[in-house]
Amino acid sequence: MKPIALPLLLFLFGSIGFSQHTKEGCHVYVVDTVMAERLLENLDAAKVKECEKNSVKCGIVDFPVFTPKMGEEELTTKTYKFPWSTLTITASVFFTDESLASSNGDGSATMTISLSQTPPKNVQADENSAQAEFALDVGLDAARVKRYYRVKDRQYLVGLECRLKKSDPK
Repeated sequence: MKPIALPLLLFLFGSIGFSQHTKEGCHVYVVDTVMAERLLENLDAAKVKECEKNSVKCGIVDFPVFTPKMGEEELTTKTYKFPWSTLTITASVFFTDESLASSNGDGSATMTISLSQTPPKNVQADENSAQAEFALDVGLDAARVKRYYRVKDRQYLVGLECRLKKSDPK
């Protein structure tokens, strides 16, 4: 997929598959990169309306927002069925005050996303996952971890995005 294509797709279809990402909490998403690239090549108003009605047909799946339990040494794990195979997506968010240094002691959060035959026994990063850690006091609006996976000779982007602060209403 062209480097600019995916960000452009996410911008154009922000209201289709990723409408929930403005809420506080976390959500998992999957993008079929082949379908997304074809969509960009033949973009028209009719296709946009079709995608708004059924984003899966356009290669975008956005799972419901979940709220991780925030607190010292709190772990929240969610699993989802991968839309185009029998694989399982596992997303986890772990809060601690013992990892990244933070100026006010808010601690940090570690986000992990993986795709496998069965949910992993533990949520530590391995060769089949992506993991990101961030300090909670750095003023971020959102944090994201994502990874490309090849399933049945197709490439998919699987990601976890969290918005842990309420956005200011304007």
